[in-house]
This record gives sequence, structure tokens and C-alpha cells, in this order.
Amino acid sequence: MGPWTKVDLGGRPGYLASSALSAVGGRPVPSYHPHWQSTPPALTLELDGLETVADRYALKGSIVDDHHVEDVFVVVSNQAAKIDSKKVFYRSNRKRGSEQRLDFETSVPLWPGANQVTVVARETSDVRTVQTFIIYRDATLTAAVTR
Repeated sequence: MGPWTKVDLGGRPGYLASSALSAVGGRPVPSYHPHWQSTPPALTLELDGLETVADRYALKGSIVDDHHVEDVFVVVSNQAAKIDSKKVFYRSNRKRGSEQRLDFETSVPLWPGANQVTVVARETSDVRTVQTFIIYRDATLTAAVTR
């Protein structure tokens, strides 16, 4: 294809400059070594049990990336309480100590039943790590007065 040669990159097509190829047995053999330009940030969460009677959950975590950590946010959903993707925490890493690390701590609100908590750590808007877990909150029992 003109100055380009189509190659198979493990099930995906790719194109290399024909001048970068050498012929072995009459067939061109690429000198290709994959290099990913970015990797998603590593997200570590400190989860202390996933069942509670409390209306809030203490969540701690840290994010590390070899290039840059932009921000972190937490979203909670609870189908029974009709809570759909409510953002409950956001922290930017701008003007913080380290561009490659962000530690965070928050108190996540919970509703009775299964609460789906999603933590999103971003390097950029396109490169991110997402972790989702369920915290079950037992409904608070109240005493009934009978006469």
C-alpha cells in the first residue's frame, strides 16, 4: 500500500513503513516491539467490611501513576432508594504534593439495602481505572408501640 505494509498485530491490523522491514525467505518481517503510550493509574482501596448498619461508610484509598494522576471521584447507586449514580465525592490533584500520587479519604452516604459504590481514578478523561463494590446497609429497625 504505497510506502506502507499491512501487518497483523496479534489480531489487529497495523501499518509499518515498508522501509522499516527486511525480507526473510522472500517475505517481509517487521521489527516491531509494542509500546503502550499510557497505562491506567493503580487504584488501591482500604475496604473495612462490606456490611453495616451505619448511614455512612469510611472509604480510604490511594492512586499512583507513572505519569500523572488528574483526579478521583466516587459515585453511589441504590436501586431500592431510587438513587442513580449520585456523585458523593470529588478530589482534584492540582496543586497537591505529588503529580504521580493522590491519597484520599471520604465518608460515603449509604441508603438501606445494596449500595453500589464506584470509584473512578483518572489520569486523563480517556485513561482511567474504575473499581465497583457493593456495601449492604441493614435497614434500621424501629420499635413499634402497641396498646
